[in-house]
Amino acid sequence: MRDQKYQTRLSALKLWADMVSARGYVPPAEEDLSVIAEHKKTDTPGLDQALVGPWRDALKELLKQLAFNIADPHLQLSPEFDEPGPGAIRVAPAMTPKSLPVTDGPALPVGSPASDPAFLALKTWRNKAIAEKRLSPSNLKEAQLRLLVNSGQTTEVEIRSAFPPAVAKYAGEMASVLTSLHSSDESVEAVSLPKQPPGGPVPAAQPRAAESQPATAQTAPMRTAPPVPTQAPVADKAPTSTPAATLDLDPAAFAAYDYGPQTPAQLDVDVRKDSQGRRTYSWTPAKSTSPVTIYRLVAGDEHEPYAPDQADLVAATTAAEAIDERPFITATRYLQVWLNEGLSIAEAMACQPTLYAGGGYVGELGNVEIREDEGRVVGRWTALPGTQRVQIFRIPLERAATGSGDQRYRILQDSTNLGGFVDAEAERGKAYLYQVCAEAALGGDIRLSSPTACTVRVSAVLEPVTDMCIATTGDSEPSLFDLRWSSPAGGTVVVYRTEEPPQAGLELEPLSEDSLRISGLMPESRLPNHVEVVDGTATMLSISWPSGWTRAYFTPVTLLAGMAHVGTAIFKSRNDKVRNPRIVERVNSQILSFEWPDGGDSVMVYMGPTGQDPELALNSQAMEISQSDYRRRGGLQFTRPLPSTGCDLHLVPVSFEAGVRVSGAITTINYPHILRLNYQVVEAKSFLGKVTGVSVTVQTSEAVQSMPAFVLVYHPDRLPLTSRDGTALNMVPAIDVASTPARRFTPGGAGPDGPLPWKTDPVSWASEVNPEGGFVRLFADLPVDVLRHVALLDPPVASLRFSGTPSVGKRFFGGR
Repeated sequence: MRDQKYQTRLSALKLWADMVSARGYVPPAEEDLSVIAEHKKTDTPGLDQALVGPWRDALKELLKQLAFNIADPHLQLSPEFDEPGPGAIRVAPAMTPKSLPVTDGPALPVGSPASDPAFLALKTWRNKAIAEKRLSPSNLKEAQLRLLVNSGQTTEVEIRSAFPPAVAKYAGEMASVLTSLHSSDESVEAVSLPKQPPGGPVPAAQPRAAESQPATAQTAPMRTAPPVPTQAPVADKAPTSTPAATLDLDPAAFAAYDYGPQTPAQLDVDVRKDSQGRRTYSWTPAKSTSPVTIYRLVAGDEHEPYAPDQADLVAATTAAEAIDERPFITATRYLQVWLNEGLSIAEAMACQPTLYAGGGYVGELGNVEIREDEGRVVGRWTALPGTQRVQIFRIPLERAATGSGDQRYRILQDSTNLGGFVDAEAERGKAYLYQVCAEAALGGDIRLSSPTACTVRVSAVLEPVTDMCIATTGDSEPSLFDLRWSSPAGGTVVVYRTEEPPQAGLELEPLSEDSLRISGLMPESRLPNHVEVVDGTATMLSISWPSGWTRAYFTPVTLLAGMAHVGTAIFKSRNDKVRNPRIVERVNSQILSFEWPDGGDSVMVYMGPTGQDPELALNSQAMEISQSDYRRRGGLQFTRPLPSTGCDLHLVPVSFEAGVRVSGAITTINYPHILRLNYQVVEAKSFLGKVTGVSVTVQTSEAVQSMPAFVLVYHPDRLPLTSRDGTALNMVPAIDVASTPARRFTPGGAGPDGPLPWKTDPVSWASEVNPEGGFVRLFADLPVDVLRHVALLDPPVASLRFSGTPSVGKRFFGGR
């Protein structure tokens, strides 16, 4: 299971492998280290034992230390594990691309991934660059070198396009290594060529095998056989050691197959390909007691052979492998290994064969061409007859080492793709490894050919983001925002959040990424929020509002290959809620005061009935006050009194963004019901002009069911301030009805000409009021909490003052 512990083991194994390389040895390949890290043992099937075997003790000790969580286990190994066991491959210290690797033990086995001369030369160059501290091991891995060798790219331009900038700058050196290797007559040899025995047939040289690489299928004759010698070589006695070579035998010299009972093949025939496309088939050697063992490798295209002499003879050999240079002419090829045993070659050929091993393979696509065309990747090829469909894999180049054949990267699955494909979904500006595999029916099963691979870098145009929009989420404080925009075809989009707008003109043309700092877009202003792209729309969620900011600018920037293109910036004003609203009564007018909201340019005030939905009230006519007017006036003064029946006032802060009014949250304050009353005071005088009393008439602004109680207060020197500031006079209704005087009276009803007045009791007036004059004033006699809902408006002060009896001269001459 590949978890965090697997990653820890793999990291330690890679560090150990780098130390092995630094000491001049060839360590196990990265793929083998990955298998060891996953299974925690060194004998897992599929490992390259030629490279793993000599270091088995060191690897076991390293895994043991990892199990005990020892820090830096690759540095804790004892000195005895610094040297490998027999068979380790050692690279000469002064090795150049033309020099040969030397070994302490047997040569690398044929087909080992590490035995390819181009791979060894590039790996030697890599180790040297790492030792010189010019190259980091993490930037260029062995798996990437193998992909480069398999791709066949050798020129500096091709190599540069296949690697990121950190490695591409060494493209010239790698091209020089490969060019020197291919042009030299002294190519790296991983195995020795067998010498021609005197007087005997010339055996074919053992192939130099590399990793599997798809070859191009070509038209060839249906069946070919080795040239028939005039006389088949016969040995009276089996040689002590049979050379690993193909025998030049006459196919007709083998005994005819008698179609007797035959056991199905128990072993598989393995296949590997070299850089020239030749296939080398191999199988497990038979444990035979006969002196001579001859393997006949036969093939049948499209159909499985039913007899060795009715199939195409690929090779007759005493070795457990053979080379097949014949191209595929159909999509499938069946292989069989028939075993002939005897005391001599002649006897073995005369014996009936037994079916020893078998296998089937699907031929690769021919004339494969995959390239980029204005942002689309176009591929074409020639499919062999019998191919049912072609599977296409688009693997990001950074995943190429482990993504081969991964179904997550398969594309265009609904098409047969027999002639090619057009991929319009590749991300612009990225590099991909495209792999194509032919699919055909083989023995009742669906099988795939080995992949044909091609590296493609999709071109990209640096496009700015021009349609970014912002939305507020939730009702929480402080607010959160979401950003959305159309994702450009290539590059990466980052967003800067600033309190001030970006410099004008930044969006006109691309600029270097380093210039963003000079232009005011600092790294600390870049938002760290994750960007998710779905169906071409990019979303950045839950962006917070910096404390103390009243306006924030969001600037999108598209980055690609060190260049930047600034998009269209948007901004958001923070309209803080109107807080602490208060209505102040000013006799017959009201003033609305509040704390001015941060970020608000003006405040709108809407009036609506008590309890009405604020959103409905926003449809009515509003009063607006700017910040400057509010500061000058101290509040919003209503031109008309607020309704006495009460109402709700809805306050909305407003800011202006790009010429558009943006409203903030609503704050509501209630203006309660209030009873507005007016009264008039009229003097009653005698013939001589003496004031003998006053009458009071109370009027209401609206119809009421009952009137409150009142007291008329007299003060000889000044206007009474409260109901207790003076003498409450006895009052009686101003009608010809006998009634008991009362200092607290309640007006009620209305006469034909209006409200019924009340007057002072003459007896009380004469005894309680100073004849020289004074002031009277009416007060509502109610509890304090009730008085808050009653407004009693005084008449002009002159009508509340009266004087004593004037002299005779003043009365007749007006005081002249």
